[in-house]
Amino acid sequence: ALGAEIEGDSVVINLGPDAFFFSDGSLASGPVDVSLIEYDSLGDMGRGGGGTLTTDGEWLATSGSFALEASQEGQPLVIDGIADMAFDAWDGTTSGMELWAAGKPGDAWLRPQLEAQKAAFVRGADGSTDNTFLFSGVWAGGVAGYSAYNCDAITSLSAVHVTLEVEFLSHFSTEAAVFFIPDGASSAVQLYTGDSSLPGYRSYTNGMPVGFTGKMVIYSLIDGERFLFHDDAYTIPAGVDAGAGTMLETLSVDLLPTSEADFNAYLNGL
Repeated sequence: ALGAEIEGDSVVINLGPDAFFFSDGSLASGPVDVSLIEYDSLGDMGRGGGGTLTTDGEWLATSGSFALEASQEGQPLVIDGIADMAFDAWDGTTSGMELWAAGKPGDAWLRPQLEAQKAAFVRGADGSTDNTFLFSGVWAGGVAGYSAYNCDAITSLSAVHVTLEVEFLSHFSTEAAVFFIPDGASSAVQLYTGDSSLPGYRSYTNGMPVGFTGKMVIYSLIDGERFLFHDDAYTIPAGVDAGAGTMLETLSVDLLPTSEADFNAYLNGL
């Protein structure tokens, strides 16, 4: 019945009392197993933390995300009652930062249904008061029903946009991902819409900012093997008029086999 504090490398989460429930609504009592996975770099976001896009297709600048799950004797639990959480900011920027949530890691982000969102400088996981966001417990009832959270701000990178589709010439799989990391922004924008007829992925309609340069990162995992394509100076083109107000650009890529060490070294360097 008591509250609890969960501390990671870059986030501190405070839970209110009676925070764990079974899916039928009954309260869990006794020992609970809690899993916290942090994604505190752009490489981590690309590896599994989810792209920095909202469910409406807005681009986000991020200061990290995490996945939080709980279980008791193998039964998954709903975490109901996060009182507050503190993120260490990546670059000291506070402008526009808000809390975002997702049903599971890898989903696009949405605003939790909260009475208010409040950001302030307080302590972070390292105990300091510098460059840290607190999402405060002034919300009514805390945050419930999500398993992934992040600290992000909406950013507008371009007034002209294009629909980008990425065609896999080889090694397409259900464990593939496409990310664009624009230069000078803490964003890792994922192309969410899979299309087996390409085969590949498509951005939201007119969802990519024309003229921006960054890293195009595409990978696929097949039977324990890793395949990678990256263009570290990819500029998003204007595309061609596909009708109905849609501009379209197709990027065809051939993924190459990559060792686990080289794969992780590249993502860790993003």
